[in-house]
Amino acid sequence: MDKVLIHVAPVLIGDGIRLFSQKGMDPVGLEKTEVSESGRISNMRFRFAG
Repeated sequence: MDKVLIHVAPVLIGDGIRLFSQKGMDPVGLEKTEVSESGRISNMRFRFAG
């Protein structure tokens, strides 16, 4: 995997899932490459930095 696309909408469902987080794992660096908004929804693209 070399890119991450995240869609953010103002809806809460359950407890959520923490992405890329495991006990003892180093933080994952992401570099924002694109952001677009349509109404209350945001779309963000990232690539892995490092």
